[in-house]
Amino acid sequence: MDCVATLHPPCSTLRSLVFAAYGRRCPIRGSAILRGAMSQENIEAVRRVYEGWAQGDFSANDAFDPEVEFAMVDWPEGSNAHGRDAMWRSWRSALSAWEDFRAEPIEFIDAGEDSVVVLTHVEGRGMGSGLAMQAETATVWRFGAGKVVGLALYWDTAKALEAAGLPE
Repeated sequence: MDCVATLHPPCSTLRSLVFAAYGRRCPIRGSAILRGAMSQENIEAVRRVYEGWAQGDFSANDAFDPEVEFAMVDWPEGSNAHGRDAMWRSWRSALSAWEDFRAEPIEFIDAGEDSVVVLTHVEGRGMGSGLAMQAETATVWRFGAGKVVGLALYWDTAKALEAAGLPE
């Protein structure tokens, strides 16, 4: 029998990136809810990144500024990285703890002219423990000059919304 650890808001975070690549349908079509008057360019850039990740394509470097700031804010190991290569190394390191990890964006939230918050459902199975996990998490995407200049992953959705200057 599998053990399942479920994290509920506000214990949510990460989400977003990568990983419906394990045979799941594209998490954008049909499941994402747009609200607010968000910058269409920014939301489309985030959508394209998620669509690539859903297909197992993590090469969307053109969406990210070469000097992007990346943070796994309230992850158990925590991580901060500067630059695209360091960001991808941090991701690979964090994901190596999982046999299977999936993130499905649920809602895109306008967080102002230069930011988008993505609420995401994540699930995975621990590499060594086999423990199943699911959580509602969030990512804060910051833009500058049409590129992602900051990406912060949160297990706690309330902290993500607060960091983006939004009410819960």
